Amino acid sequence: MVRRAHLGGVPCGPINDVAGAFALASSLGFEPVVDGQVANPIALGRTPASYRLPPPGLGQDAAWVREILGR
Repeated sequence: MVRRAHLGGVPCGPINDVAGAFALASSLGFEPVVDGQVANPIALGRTPASYRLPPPGLGQDAAWVREILGR
């Protein structure tokens, strides 16, 4: 399907699973994991990403988000 879309002028690519996405990033010279977490995919030369805190666990901030939204 990707090939047919390309032939029709539609910009697209294959959809990777998580392992495939990490393998592709590594093959392109990126470091997909930094300090045990997924790295920011955008590289900024003068203001690089910093990893000060780990990402929240699933649902960890749900009550806080509901409070902010007034629900």
